[in-house]
Amino acid sequence: MDGHLALRIEECLEDMRYLADEGEKVDPMSVILKHPDYENFWDAESFNWDKRIVVSDRKFILDKLSKCKGRMLNLGSGTDSYDKNSVSVDYSKQMLKKNTSKSKLLYDLDGKTLPFRDDSFNSVVCSFFLNYIDDIDLILDEILRVLVSDGELLVFQGSLNKWYQKQSKHKKDDVISLLKKKFVLVSEEKHNYMTFLRMRNEK
Repeated sequence: MDGHLALRIEECLEDMRYLADEGEKVDPMSVILKHPDYENFWDAESFNWDKRIVVSDRKFILDKLSKCKGRMLNLGSGTDSYDKNSVSVDYSKQMLKKNTSKSKLLYDLDGKTLPFRDDSFNSVVCSFFLNYIDDIDLILDEILRVLVSDGELLVFQGSLNKWYQKQSKHKKDDVISLLKKKFVLVSEEKHNYMTFLRMRNEK
C-alpha cells in the first residue's frame, strides 16, 4: 500500500473513532475509502493492526499459547498467528496477507459451520473475536465439534478502547457467561483490559 493511501485511511478511522466517542452513530463502511483492496472494515484496520496490541499484551498471549500441544486452530486470527504452525482463519483478506501462519483460510465465520472434520484440533484460540460474531451459539458449537475430547479453547476477550466496544455485537460478560455454559472452565485471569479463559471440551 502506498504511504498516502495508508495515511488517508488512518485519518478516516480516527474520524470514526472520534465520532463514536462523542456518541455519534457511525457506519464504518460509509467512511472507509472505496478502494479495491478493502472490502470491509477489518480490511482497512489491517494496515495498522499490529500496533493496536502492545508488546506486553502480545507476550501475555504468547505465554498462554506456549503451553498448548498438538494442532491449533486460530479463529478470527487477524494479522497475528502467534504460532506459525497453527491454522489461521479470518474473513479479512488483508489481515491474512500479514499473517505468518503456514496454513491460512479466508472464510466468513459468522453464521456458518467450520470447514473442518470432527476432532481435528487439540486447541482453538479466539483472540478479540467472539464479541464481533452475531451467532455465538453456532460458532461455539462448531468449536466443540472440531476439538478433540479434552481439547482446549483459549479465549482472550476484551475491547482495546471505546471505539472497538461500539463495534461489538455482544457485551464481554455475556460472552464469558455463554462460554462457561458450554465449556469446562480450567482457569480465568485478568490482564490489563483482557480477560483470559482457558477452557476444556468434555464430550
